[in-house]
Amino acid sequence: MLFIPGSLIVHVVVASFVGFAWATIAISLLNVNRAAHRKLLYTGALLAPLVGFAAHSAIPHGCSESLPFGSIGHFECLTGSWLGDFGVLLVASGLITAASQAVVVWLAYSRVMRMSRDASEVGDLPHISRALAMLDRVCARAGMDKPRMLITSRPGVCCVVGIRSPAILLSEDICEILDDQELEAVLTHEVAHIRHKDNLVGLIASMVRALAYYAPTMHVAMRHYMEERENAADDYVTESGGDGMALASGVVKVWRTQAPAVASPGSDAAGGGVVSRLERLVYTSGRVDPGSLPLVISITALLLAVILVLC
Repeated sequence: MLFIPGSLIVHVVVASFVGFAWATIAISLLNVNRAAHRKLLYTGALLAPLVGFAAHSAIPHGCSESLPFGSIGHFECLTGSWLGDFGVLLVASGLITAASQAVVVWLAYSRVMRMSRDASEVGDLPHISRALAMLDRVCARAGMDKPRMLITSRPGVCCVVGIRSPAILLSEDICEILDDQELEAVLTHEVAHIRHKDNLVGLIASMVRALAYYAPTMHVAMRHYMEERENAADDYVTESGGDGMALASGVVKVWRTQAPAVASPGSDAAGGGVVSRLERLVYTSGRVDPGSLPLVISITALLLAVILVLC
């Protein structure tokens, strides 16, 4: 008799736990200080359940008395028997949640496109033309094509939208209140998200988390990933010759224009804690540890190999 839902859940939970533990231990033991490298390790932890799913799909699973007591196979059979139809419900609800999330993302993007204007269409306004010229400068320095810039009347918006052709979405008031240095630093931060394909990776990671929502470590890994993603984009500003202090000042101005619902700069609603981000910009600006990317990639690959063996 096969207990596929229970077996799949065991694989996913084990892969998620091992992935998060491995990333945390690697960061600590290797003293990984570079945000981009920590982000890579947490990305591996978030994608680890896919390795468990692949192992579950590739390896035949059956329950028999010959299975060693205490083995993962034995535990799978016990879990499958205990979960029963509830295991099917867990797997099905994960699939529905992931599909629903993809639909929500698409609807949100469609709404943004309807409620915003292309900056090139209103480029005759002085503050918009200044932002476009600044984006030209940032992209030329980065050696990349200039993405679209969208303008919205909603206050306090400064982000990247879209997956296939990401665009920078800016509030009109932000273009007015930021000085040249602040605007350049903020745009460089958003360009970093586009260069690193953060929207695409974030969407994939979010959908994997939705599929494996019953694994607690997935939610912790996602929180760490989002923090390091912002830190990595901040580091890119200083690495590309930008002013970290100008970025800190721009972050404060953007935060002040946001809705009153954001109670305090250190609250979760403020995007993971503006205070901690500002402290990092002030005290580490221009002192980013280059780290060792080959070592981090090797550790991440070894992590996925270990999960595949364990599963």
